[in-house]
Amino acid sequence: MIRRALGIGLFLGLTAIAASAQERPNKIELDTFFFSQRDRGGHPLQAEGFEYYAGRGSLDLLLRPGLRFHLEGTLAYIGNDSSLAVPPTVTNATTTSASANLVTLDALTSLEIKPRGSAWTWRPGFYYHHQSDNQSAGVDLGFTRELNDGDSQLSFTYSVRFDHLLLDFWDGSQRGTADRWTHNVLIGWTELLTPDWKGYLGLQYTFQKGFLEETYNFVPIYDAGGVPRLYVDESLPNDRHRAQVNGRLRYSWATGKSAGLDASVYGDDWHVVHAAIEPSYETRFGRDVRWRVWYRFSVQDGARYFRKRPQASERFITRDSDLGSFAMHSPGATISFPLVNGPRREIRLRITTFGFLRDDDLSGFGAKLGLVWTW
Repeated sequence: MIRRALGIGLFLGLTAIAASAQERPNKIELDTFFFSQRDRGGHPLQAEGFEYYAGRGSLDLLLRPGLRFHLEGTLAYIGNDSSLAVPPTVTNATTTSASANLVTLDALTSLEIKPRGSAWTWRPGFYYHHQSDNQSAGVDLGFTRELNDGDSQLSFTYSVRFDHLLLDFWDGSQRGTADRWTHNVLIGWTELLTPDWKGYLGLQYTFQKGFLEETYNFVPIYDAGGVPRLYVDESLPNDRHRAQVNGRLRYSWATGKSAGLDASVYGDDWHVVHAAIEPSYETRFGRDVRWRVWYRFSVQDGARYFRKRPQASERFITRDSDLGSFAMHSPGATISFPLVNGPRREIRLRITTFGFLRDDDLSGFGAKLGLVWTW
């Protein structure tokens, strides 16, 4: 599950609406991050909990008018729950290997190029990820085009990732290596509807080809009485097509005060369908203390290969909860305080907390503490 979650997460940052290279101040961010996923028995025979600790640093710097440089790095540790005992009724396994505890490194660098007097902004970038059983590299190529005197913006991003995987399986066996390609295209339109209202619509397509299973996932096979008898490997197709639509509407009636609504829906050829809606509210008070809260609700209809209690193995089969059906509630809040607030520079302390609760007995909580220095 860790590999699959990280693979999907590679493109999360692509949906943000970037400001013009000449409008943003220079910025340094330093963050520490913690997340814990708790498993209350969603998969009764496999532990799905883990803890994630990370430190992140980023630099966003205007090198000269029309040319901006971005560098970002994240170092993380993932500690997975210990594996559960194998029932004595299972005939082909006595122990299972838990997902390995991992140290991961992610690095991203990019340029933002806007020629003087041009309505075009170009964004080439490079990405690298490293962990003991997965090395990944890729490039990002994107542009934005301002229209209608800046009231409208068309954006396009293409990203490609190549993963080289070491195949360590749940039964302790090592089965060589495999590769995976991921291609992602995102087209977005941003519109200033009125001085107070702003909207965004994004269309995203992702294609993956190669090894898409999670090697530490197994599927229990039950007899007619509901007793587990065998463990078999998760087996999934070697390609996956996914399409997603994202929408955003924001109303800002005063400086630092706004309300927003985000919505998204996606589906793929594994028959996973996911829909989400997220209202949010942002305000400021006192000496420029900024506060934002949100609540996200999502529902998912699981993959056609998901089997909760199968009585026979199939060509394609999984028991991964993230590919099953569930409803999820996820609230969160961010508050930031000015530590230094001068005419030429500002340093802010930022605190974020969030959590989620799913009806398939998975839950999680996370927190982030960071400094943001702009000048």
